[in-house]
Formats: sequence, C-alpha cells, structure tokens
Amino acid sequence: MNKINFKNKKTKKGGSGSTSVRRSVIGNGNGNGNGINNMNGTVSARSAAKKAKVINIIEVGTEESELVSNFLAILTKILGDFNVIPEIFKNNNFGDIEIINVERKASLGRIDKSFEGLIFVGDISSGGHFHYKLKGEKSKDSYTLGYQRSGSNGFCQTFAIMCYLIEKQLIDNQCLQKDNYYNNTICALKFIQKYCLKAIQKVWKETCKSLSDTIWYNYHDLNVKELKEDIDKIIKSEIFLRFWLTNEFIYKFK
Repeated sequence: MNKINFKNKKTKKGGSGSTSVRRSVIGNGNGNGNGINNMNGTVSARSAAKKAKVINIIEVGTEESELVSNFLAILTKILGDFNVIPEIFKNNNFGDIEIINVERKASLGRIDKSFEGLIFVGDISSGGHFHYKLKGEKSKDSYTLGYQRSGSNGFCQTFAIMCYLIEKQLIDNQCLQKDNYYNNTICALKFIQKYCLKAIQKVWKETCKSLSDTIWYNYHDLNVKELKEDIDKIIKSEIFLRFWLTNEFIYKFK
C-alpha cells in the first residue's frame, strides 16, 4: 500500500495520512548525528554499537521507535515513486519496466492482455496498491498471494517488484512464504538493501524535505552505507518490527 499512514499516530497539523512528527533530542544531543540513533543524548547508537561490539535494537514505545516509523514511511514513499522504480531496474540491469495507473480494482480486467509491468491501483496523490502483470496473464498482488496482510500500507510496491522479477526469472525466490508477514517483510527489507539503495539515496534528501510538514526525520544526508546500516538495525529488532506490522493502518479499497 503506497500511502504514508500508521495507526494511532498523531500528525503535526492534525491531518490524516501521515506519521508521528514529535520532535526529539536524538543521537548526540544536538541533532547532528546520522541515521537511526539511541535517545541517550550523548552517544549515537551507531557509535555505541561499534564501541560495545553489540547489536543495538529498537525498543517499542520509545522516541527512537517513532523516528524509525518515520524512516520506514519515507522509505516506502520513495519505493512507490514512478520515477524511482525504473531507476532500480536500470541500476541492476533488469531491463525496462512499464508502470500504469488505474483508479479502481474493477479496471484491472480491462487492461490489455499484452501489457507487462506494474500497475498502481488508486489515486496517486492519496494512496493505492501495487499489482504486477506478465503478458497474457491476469494481474497479481501481495494481498491475494498472501505475502502481505490485506489492506496494510507497508511494502506493496516492493513485493510487486520482487514478484515481477521472480516470475521473469531475474531473481530467485528464496524466502517469500504465504501468510508469513514478518518473514516476508524481512525479505523485502533485504531486497531493498541489495537492489534499491542507490536509487533511494539519490532522492532521499529531497523526499525528506518535501515531506517535512507531515513526517519529521532530521537525517537528510544519509549515504548508501548508512541506509543499509539503519535497515540492518530494523531487521534485527524483531519485537519492534512485529509491532510495526500489527499496527499498520488498514485500508478498504473500492
């Protein structure tokens, strides 16, 4: 689902469709750290982890967990960008990819049988869901395949890209399992790390700035290495990730 929204979150201006934007003193206490940091006010999580040689995890209900939810919202927003997806394909020599938009699910049956690519169902400006289609076949999506909880607003665009590439035999399916939402989210995050970070980093700064009225995230200059490290931390924070998955906003599509 390509819409920025998390359940039980307050927005900066009282609007809908955005995550918490509580401003926090983070990292080294002056807001100049990089990436996802512990809220100890003195030492960044990344530095502390290196010194202690331990894996830091994200604790649910902390200021850090709210910041990480914002990080994930920005990540999924970028991954659903019609300009970013072709860049991902180009960077990995996957070939060209066509993306079309239809407003309702009912329109899926009217798509030309020869079409092959990704389909965004919904309003681009407010939200929708990604499907994929091969030539001569019906469209498929992560909800009906059981890879993602129906109506949830996480990585539908990533699952659509992954499934398309798997069916085109451009990558192997080594992890996606029906109804195993936690496992599949880990698969999506690892796919992003392997194939998508260069394209994400290219637009990270401008996306953070463009969303600053609704999503506060103070780290606008992350490089590919830092993005990978921050996703690593999310992957290793099982309790947080399971909480995030069970608290995603659920949509009812027409």
